Amino acid sequence: MLQALKDYFILIKISIKCQLKYKLDFFVQLIIWSIYAFIPIIAVDILIKKFGNLGNWTQYNIFIGYAIIMLSYDLARMIARGFDNFHNYIENGSLDIILVKPLGVFLQIMGNEFFLRRLSGIISYIFLLVLSISKLNIEMNKLYVSVFILFIVISVVLLFISLLIFSSIFTLIFKKRNLISEILVDKTAFISYIPTNMLNKMVQTFLIYFIPIYFCYYIPMNKIFVCDFYGSIILSIFISLLISISYLYIIKKIFIKILRRFYVSKGN
Repeated sequence: MLQALKDYFILIKISIKCQLKYKLDFFVQLIIWSIYAFIPIIAVDILIKKFGNLGNWTQYNIFIGYAIIMLSYDLARMIARGFDNFHNYIENGSLDIILVKPLGVFLQIMGNEFFLRRLSGIISYIFLLVLSISKLNIEMNKLYVSVFILFIVISVVLLFISLLIFSSIFTLIFKKRNLISEILVDKTAFISYIPTNMLNKMVQTFLIYFIPIYFCYYIPMNKIFVCDFYGSIILSIFISLLISISYLYIIKKIFIKILRRFYVSKGN
């Protein structure tokens, strides 16, 4: 396990060095990505001011929810960028090289493409999160709120990584990138910050049973916003982490089985 982590961090270090080879280009792209991250935040602010609260969620409740989902989304895309670009591994035959190496498939795919440019969005959403927590009108200790949110972010990051791997399963089956991948990951991120009870029944069912964002994000966040007692909040976060870890484990197992069943080497 420790050796695998060492190998993973070596791959990340190599990936980061490659991205920093042209420093000016890298920092220009960071600025562009920062602007790209702030535009939706401004749009959400305009919508809130125009239409008001979403149910019992006030402006800063919504901003916290939005920041959690998008921060988790960007972290997952930074860590698991290889699964985001998994179609390239199939199309150019790189997956063949990965499969014959002694390192694990997951370790190589996640380590080969550590997308550092997502850092600009991550910083933007952390800033929004800290600002919104400080403005939040809540009786609970803000430090406790921050710690609880940290664990919720970890849970949602694991969930989005699972979805990126899940999208790669469809890439393996269809041998190319498809709309299913976009729907699974991107569209889930764009609607997940909205309180689940505000969505239509079909979307609610999707976010509760198929992609358990309801248990990993909405339930623990709602308990924090209504100032439920600490034991209840901690239990909901524990369940959230348990669900996201189990979901990742199941998706990983399915991916390995589909890889063995459907993948045909480009060398054959």
